Amino acid sequence: MVTDFPSNTRALLARSTYASELKAFAIWLGGERYTPCVVQSHLLRLEQVLPRLPGPMCSADDLRKAFGAVGRGVPSRPFVFHATERAYCRFLLARGRLLRSGDDGHHASLCSAYQRHLLEVRGLSLSSREHHAMTVADFLARGLDAEQNLNALTLTDIERYVALRSRELSRHSLQHVVAYLRSFLRFCHEQGQTSRRLDAIETPRTFRGELPPQALEWSAVQALIQSVDLASKAGRRDHCILHLMAHYGLRPSEVVTLRLDSINWDTSVLHVVQP
Repeated sequence: MVTDFPSNTRALLARSTYASELKAFAIWLGGERYTPCVVQSHLLRLEQVLPRLPGPMCSADDLRKAFGAVGRGVPSRPFVFHATERAYCRFLLARGRLLRSGDDGHHASLCSAYQRHLLEVRGLSLSSREHHAMTVADFLARGLDAEQNLNALTLTDIERYVALRSRELSRHSLQHVVAYLRSFLRFCHEQGQTSRRLDAIETPRTFRGELPPQALEWSAVQALIQSVDLASKAGRRDHCILHLMAHYGLRPSEVVTLRLDSINWDTSVLHVVQP
């Protein structure tokens, strides 16, 4: 277990009335290789949401309402709170504390069989199975009408659900949801739960070059490094960070975890921990 928390996380746990829940969530995030900075951000947001949750056992609908209520107001807030919602939902699912909605409970045996299929036939990792489970649970809760049987499911119902998710996710994230949904619907047809195949769902289109470039020209990188003022401590720190990233390919998550004891001064070797 990861219990060596940074000072700001320890201070949060010391003052919070939800210290035990936040600590359990922080340990799980550490086990999932989240960086200390990201862990702290998730804990701060979760602390605001916990008073709105019904208790230690809650459903995906409870999470959606609570996180949505707190995240409203500032345009950027819904996105960061939605990220914490997804992480906390995975945490509850891993701990067996995520309540199933009525429709999901009605199809509990099918969901269990699907999870076994993902593990034994497709050999997916725990993280991948959790993502599949969250999408399936959300689809059964919001994609089906009350008491609707899967055999009565139509392409219109599926299109309506995809349209609903498209208002909540980017096209790149929606591609994953559609892939999970296709897999589940294909399994349902193979198990005789649906009379016809319903997995022919159109994937959102993404285009090469539509996102900002992920790398700068090398001349621009060199100019950036040379522009740093080395007269101050902050400037020398920034110059070191940029040099490590540009010349050694270190990721930000690897740079922020470096300590003085990461350097072996006798052998001139830098030890980097890869999350």
